[in-house]
Amino acid sequence: MTMENWNDILYLAMSSSQNIIISLIYLLFWIFFGNYIILNLFLAILLEGFTNVNIKQEMIEIQNEEEKI
Repeated sequence: MTMENWNDILYLAMSSSQNIIISLIYLLFWIFFGNYIILNLFLAILLEGFTNVNIKQEMIEIQNEEEKI
């Protein structure tokens, strides 16, 4: 999914005993599914966590300011 050393995997898939078309479809599916769905989903969850932390910190600061007034 990280696209490192993909050419070795391509050569192994193309030289396998399976149908070349099936191997090619599998590799393309894996690349698109991995890069565009799984990695983006992971990044979205990670960014959501940072956003929640920032919102909580801002709420605490607002409450502290209201207590001072």
